[in-house]
This record gives sequence, structure tokens and C-alpha cells, in this order.
Amino acid sequence: MNTLHAGDTQVDFDKGKDHSGIVETARKQKSKRWAKPLDKIKEFSTKFADLDNMPRPAQSSPTTPTIAPLVSTAALFPPSAVACEQMPPSSDDPGGGTPALCGKKRRTDSASSPAANIVPITGPYEPLPRDDKDYQDAVWLKSQIEGIGAVNGVPNTKASIPPPVRDALLNRWPPLYSKRTELIAQARPLDADDEALSRFAYRLNVWLDNIKRRKPILDSQLAQYNSGCLGRPLPDDEYKQCESYRSRFNDCVGRHNASLNERNRLAGVWQEGKNCLTSRGNSFRARVRDWITLIVKPWVEDARKALANACDPLISVSATATPPTIEPQKTSTLTAEPKYSTTGPDSKPCPTTYKWSPTFTTMGNLDGVTSQTVTFTSSGLRGRQNFRVEASDDFSTQFAGVFVTIAGGRLCAVQRTYDRTENKTTCAYQCAQSSPTSYFPGDVPCPQIFDPN
Repeated sequence: MNTLHAGDTQVDFDKGKDHSGIVETARKQKSKRWAKPLDKIKEFSTKFADLDNMPRPAQSSPTTPTIAPLVSTAALFPPSAVACEQMPPSSDDPGGGTPALCGKKRRTDSASSPAANIVPITGPYEPLPRDDKDYQDAVWLKSQIEGIGAVNGVPNTKASIPPPVRDALLNRWPPLYSKRTELIAQARPLDADDEALSRFAYRLNVWLDNIKRRKPILDSQLAQYNSGCLGRPLPDDEYKQCESYRSRFNDCVGRHNASLNERNRLAGVWQEGKNCLTSRGNSFRARVRDWITLIVKPWVEDARKALANACDPLISVSATATPPTIEPQKTSTLTAEPKYSTTGPDSKPCPTTYKWSPTFTTMGNLDGVTSQTVTFTSSGLRGRQNFRVEASDDFSTQFAGVFVTIAGGRLCAVQRTYDRTENKTTCAYQCAQSSPTSYFPGDVPCPQIFDPN
């Protein structure tokens, strides 16, 4: 049996009847057509995760704009429904240069190249030779050897260093400093390229963020198109609307995909540049490391030895308290007793600084905490107080501790009165040498104080 289907109408040709139904069914079927699917939207790649995951400035964080609905009472697809009309792909790229870090025209990392004379740019490479701690130590030691003033009150020891030793050290300085200058010059083009690569990454990530903002709009509009146009025969007017929209949407998807393809192509350029700069940077770091290990540190070690031999180093320190046990509100004298490598009339002790702690406690306070001898005055509270002294010369730091015991003492008798009218407590203390009177607001007990005598 042959049957023609048209919507809900079925015509059985075998019955040979109802010729008008055949014509009507064919007419209706001719007036309905099937819409085609939309083009595929390109998915995001994880190939450039190290670039895509770089921190973004706040203004470039993806924020999807409001999606215009596809369906309205006036038409199936309003004229402004295509995502590219809300966010044109031509505006995805914020603009900027594409650095070439390892091409034929890439500048060399030589101190004699023109790029070596550019103004220093903040980056990870120049600080390596410029701010190296071992080099800074060497500068300070050189000033001590040359006798350029005192540091923290410690005099220089130039006169104590034998001239052959001093001259040999100072003659090794110019090559050390010259190498540092050369490395700083080599670092500047690396830092310039690092900054250019960073700007390029920012451009590419803003570009990707713009694409990501448009993607949800495309996905939503594709879903609405599929719901409204696919899976059923369409009347002529709806078919024309679907075809018109499909043409505009596919054009938008083509431009969207082309923008993503171009961004990914440049991301590959960025990755190549990053790999190149990493290789050059590792080579530079190795040169800096060799300079520090083979030149700077040996010089520092020899300079320290020369200075140490110029005076007798501090090897230990002890501390004493006189007297070790005091009464409340009394004073004890604390003394640091340093020991140097050599004693006797020919000894040349290295200049030593002192620092006592704690400087203030509930049991009392110290006076002259940066002196070799200090005083401790008790606040009156009984107990044991542990003090610690730190003694330092240019080459070592030594520590020692000493206890002071606060014991004995006699409390002052006190006559307490409370004035209810004024809400005030009067405390009249009766000590051997004085009778201090104190006043306190409210009905409170009188504090205990010790007789200072």
C-alpha cells in the first residue's frame, strides 16, 4: 500500500478515491521545508594552559553581556539576535606588537650590542648580578679593608692587615666589578624581552577573554535555533526566517572561529618566544652563578680571613649580676664579659657591640641596653628574672644569660579611708622615710608597695 504523508493527513493511493485530497496534500507538503543545522562553534584548546591561566587585570575578567532572546512576538528571529552584532570578532584583539625573541634579527645578549645600552627595565634578570647578597657583602668588606669610615661605630682595621694581603685583595677587585657590569648589560635585553613577552601575553589573554564572552551567547542562540527550526517541517515564512538567521549565524561563527584560530596561532608564537627566553635566561643565570661561585664568594672568604687576622675575634661571652639577689625596688649591675682568641698585652680584640634583652618586664627594667655594663632596677615584684646578652663582632655573635633574684623586702603599712560622698579611696602609706598618700576613685583596696629603704 502506498501512502503519502503530509502533516496529519494520510492519503491512500490504493483506494483510488479522493483526488482532491491528493492535490491538497501535495500542495501543503510543497509549502513546508526542513531547516539545516548551524555550523559548529570551535571549542577552546587546553594546549596553551600556561598562557591562558596567567593572572588577568580586573578589567579583563570575562563578563558575559545580556543575551538577546531569539523569539519575540513580532518574528521568530529579531534582526539583532546574532552574537557578532553584540560583540564583533573584529574587536576581540586589543592590538599590540608581536615580539620576535629568537628570530634572525633577534638582538644578542652581548655587552657590546646596542641593546646593552638601553635604560634598565624592571625584570627578573638584572637584579641577579646587581643586587646579589654576596656581592653586597664584598662591597662592605672592601670598604673595611680600604678604611672607608666606620660601620655602626666599628672602626676599620686597615692598619692591622699586612700590606701584601691587603694589596692582593684589592687587585682582584677590578675584574670582579667589571664582570658584574658586563652581566648587568647582558641582563637588560633579557628583561626588555621579558617585558615584551608579558605585554604580548596580556594582549592574547584579553583577546581570549573577549572570545569567551561571546561563546555563551553563541551556545544559547544555537540551542534556541535548534529548538525553533530543527526537527519539524517549516511553513514557508518560518523556513525563510530560519535560513536568513542561519546565514547570519554561520557567518558569525566563521568569524568567531577565525578569531580563535588566529589567537591560538599567536599563542603558539608566544609559547615559542617563552621557550626561547627561558633557554636564554637559564644560560644567563648559569653565567651569574659562575661569577658568584668562582669569583665573588672566594673574594669574600679571603677578605673575611684578612679582617679576622687583623684583630682577635670574639669566641665567647659570659654575663654576671652584682649583686645577683636584690630586694624589691633595688638595683643590680649586669656586666658582659667577652673572651677573645688572644689575651694579654699584645691582644687586639675585635670591636664588639652588645645588646641586652628583655629591656622591660613586669619585674623591672634595664638601663643602657646597648652597653657592656647595664643596670636593672626592680619594680618590687618578687621572683627571678633571666636576662640575655648578645655580643657581636664582624665575624661572630655570642650569647650568654644571667639571673637576678628579687627577694626579701618589707611592705609599707597603709591607712585606708573611703569617702562615700566623693566616692574616693585615700591610701596613706607609712614607710620608714616617707608617708606617701595616694587617692583612687571608687571603693577600692589600696595597692601594696615596698619600703624603698
